[in-house]
Amino acid sequence: MILSVIVILLIGGVAYFHYVQGCFTATVSAICAVFAAVIAFGMHEKIVDMLLGGNAADYAHGMVLIALFGLVYTILRFAFDGFVPGNVRLPLYLEKGGAAVMGVIVGLFATGVWAVGAQLLPFGPSVAGYARQPLDSSRELSVPGERGSVDRFAHNELVDDVFDATKTKTMIVPVDDMLVNFVAKLSGPTGSLSGAQPLMSVHPDFLLEAFGQRLGIQVGAKRVAYKSISLGGLYRVREVPQIQGELAQIKNRSLAPIAKGSDSETLLVVRVKIAPNALDDRDKKFRFSLGSVRLFVDGLNIYPLGTLEDGGILFASRLDDFLFVPNDKDGIDLVFRVNNAEVMQDPAAAKSGTPQLKDGAFVEIKRMGRVDVGGQPIGGVPKRDPKVGLQWKKQVIDNKPGAIKLDIADAPLDDFEVTVGNQLFTGINVGRGDKDATVDFTGGKATLVGRQFRNFNVDGTVSIQRLGAGEFAVKELMVPANKRIVQIKAARKGDPWKWADISKYELEDATGGKHRPVGAWAKVVVGTANHFIGAYDIDKGVSDVAQIDGTPSDVYIAFAVPENVTLSGLKFDGKAIATLTTQVR
Repeated sequence: MILSVIVILLIGGVAYFHYVQGCFTATVSAICAVFAAVIAFGMHEKIVDMLLGGNAADYAHGMVLIALFGLVYTILRFAFDGFVPGNVRLPLYLEKGGAAVMGVIVGLFATGVWAVGAQLLPFGPSVAGYARQPLDSSRELSVPGERGSVDRFAHNELVDDVFDATKTKTMIVPVDDMLVNFVAKLSGPTGSLSGAQPLMSVHPDFLLEAFGQRLGIQVGAKRVAYKSISLGGLYRVREVPQIQGELAQIKNRSLAPIAKGSDSETLLVVRVKIAPNALDDRDKKFRFSLGSVRLFVDGLNIYPLGTLEDGGILFASRLDDFLFVPNDKDGIDLVFRVNNAEVMQDPAAAKSGTPQLKDGAFVEIKRMGRVDVGGQPIGGVPKRDPKVGLQWKKQVIDNKPGAIKLDIADAPLDDFEVTVGNQLFTGINVGRGDKDATVDFTGGKATLVGRQFRNFNVDGTVSIQRLGAGEFAVKELMVPANKRIVQIKAARKGDPWKWADISKYELEDATGGKHRPVGAWAKVVVGTANHFIGAYDIDKGVSDVAQIDGTPSDVYIAFAVPENVTLSGLKFDGKAIATLTTQVR
């Protein structure tokens, strides 16, 4: 409101000044103001980039825009006044009425430049009471601490989780919108100042972008990342578990446990690397918000859902959350939900093959950190990089899941734990030392290759202590080339043997791969002793485990999974019973 009042007063003052000057002088001034505004807006980014080279980058765009307008206007006025030193007399009603109208035009363009320049300066989300999206001016919250909760207030916080075009706010006299729309029209394909790069081909919503760049960045932190962003790779995941990146006591959101793509959508992961010159001088951290990041493709701005963190979990953040890259890391995995038809060169390739974003696509971080992503190949699940990731509150990290249990009432298993490895929890004495043989032993039979189990079947008649005793005990499972054995340990739930229908299990990974069990075994309490029952067959897989008189406790389901995939879910009888986040390495 304050900014709108100032703008109205300035327009009135400029209009009155030109009303006194007369119609001809006011008309000349209006022409100069229009040209100066268009030139200043169209050239300020290039001047900041070419001449200033990132110096005073936080202030440069706003100050250069305003200063350039003043310089061009002054030069044009001096030139016109030199050519036409006198005035032109007109009838009184035309003289005063025309002067007032021309004065208002000058005021609109001059205050438009000033208002846009103010929004490019390192203010907070609100500039003198004006913001492009609805803000909650002050909200009381209780922040947990080591000595109990502390009452605090959150100021100028976004009301919505995302930018909502239907809720865009404007000033009473929208001089900033008028200027931007005027320049966009002139630079468009049919405009008189059309060129190789129209405004809309880079800034489809300039003022909203400026608003986003003022969100979630602390006072004193660098607001502009000048040529300090590089591409680390493009990836995609089909679905990924997600948690809230902020404490529920501060910003509570209703999130589904899994973020999913669809046949028409892709969860795109953009890995960007941060150069040292973008870090804050005081503590060498990179501060940003999701609102200061945009993926531009074919005239669209797409804002991130959050970041993919260690373990393949999406930490979903709001656009104005304060985010930090700590000084021991140098990269971010940004996650965008994209419509394949809108952004992909070949939408069908998003389902299979190697898709690419349309030419001209780029990712921009903090205004001047821009990296081209158009035409770059989009791979599968990103590999873990210890140098990539953000800094999170301890309470948020403590909620980071290894496996997220879904509330399925009839699920046969509970309390999941995922490990990658080819060793049984106990050895099995095969009764002889041959490396390659099919053997019968007390309690079962097995085939060994290189002292590893190619298959086995243990009937549960022998206790674990007796089964593993002796010098010929074997623990290792045979593993195909380029694959790893994933063991999902769980607690039996409900019916003691419902879990043993192994054919109903299916393991999924984030690339859409589906894997059937190659083994299953359990610790079963028989009387006062623990027994081992189970089966493994790396060639044919396993469909069931025989039931015995006893109570299963720890249950293991084994799968042979390709290397370098991220597990996403476990199903039983077609129903998801757990969301998994383990990266298979």
